[in-house]
Amino acid sequence: MPRLRDLIFFVTRRCNLRCRICFYSQEIDRPPGREKELSLEEIDAVAARLGRLDSLLLSGGEPFLREDLADICARFHRRCRIASIHLPSNGLLTDRVNPVCKEILHRLPGVRLILSLSLDGTEAVHDRLRGAPGSFRAAVETARALSTLRRESPALRINIITVVSGENLHDVLPLADWVAANLDVDGHGPSPLRGLARDPALSPPTAEEWRRLAAALLPYHQRWLERSRRSRLRRALAFNRFRYLYGLYGRVLAGGTLPFPCTAGKNIAVLEPDGNVRLCELTPPVGNVRHSRFNLKAVLGGADARRGRQAARSCSCTHACFLERGIRSHPGAFLSSLMPRMEARHD
Repeated sequence: MPRLRDLIFFVTRRCNLRCRICFYSQEIDRPPGREKELSLEEIDAVAARLGRLDSLLLSGGEPFLREDLADICARFHRRCRIASIHLPSNGLLTDRVNPVCKEILHRLPGVRLILSLSLDGTEAVHDRLRGAPGSFRAAVETARALSTLRRESPALRINIITVVSGENLHDVLPLADWVAANLDVDGHGPSPLRGLARDPALSPPTAEEWRRLAAALLPYHQRWLERSRRSRLRRALAFNRFRYLYGLYGRVLAGGTLPFPCTAGKNIAVLEPDGNVRLCELTPPVGNVRHSRFNLKAVLGGADARRGRQAARSCSCTHACFLERGIRSHPGAFLSSLMPRMEARHD
């Protein structure tokens, strides 16, 4: 099978929030059982059998609740020679996020560390969706603390991410204005709600709502890119990629299919805290590394995974990680994403 390039590893189910938008809530809310989190030694055994990875995304739950998060990064770096590590966080643990990021940057020189902090609206809207008063201010405090570290460490990038639902749709542009005016970060990337949210009353925007929002957001992306240190050509190509990705979101929300087969379980896969392996976050487990001598590739080569990959070829979703890997894995889609066109077609 093709080389696994990206791994999404849910390092813990533990979380200090109960967000209404969470697609992983069934796992987070599951009563504690016998399934223990993979130990550092078990994680090292998995990494040792993976080979080289392009990127590693450590998620949760809240990943910074793992006391050994920096050690996990170091083990994957040593075993898999990863080029970038992506850490999404709700930003509540300000006193922990900054020193852990500093330790990772110190121990892994040359690795790009991408911190994505969640802000799902201006203060009142964000706190309502996250179910915790003060969560907006805590995330902002974390972003500002990280900005100081970012000025010392060029390998650190800070992004703000926003999950767009019908409830916060009209607050996304005011938030975009606020972020641009008040935070020293590298970008702000809204994307539609995916999966089954903890609050069943929440739903993603309609295709038309998303198209209107995307058209209004693209100038913000242009300004973020102009702030960066990229060349003019690289800024133009990056902007075209944003536009293409936003077009794909609209296409999926309209009920259309992707212009390329999904690569879930081929170039990108998911590892869960207890060792379960999924092709993507929204599909059932296809095995467990604890039952395969910590050989994740062996799990992905099994019969269940093969059947899952065949079924997934026609899947459509709005998960940026899987869409971006799919774009990079298919030459036609990759070339289209670089072209200066308005958006991917929706028919």
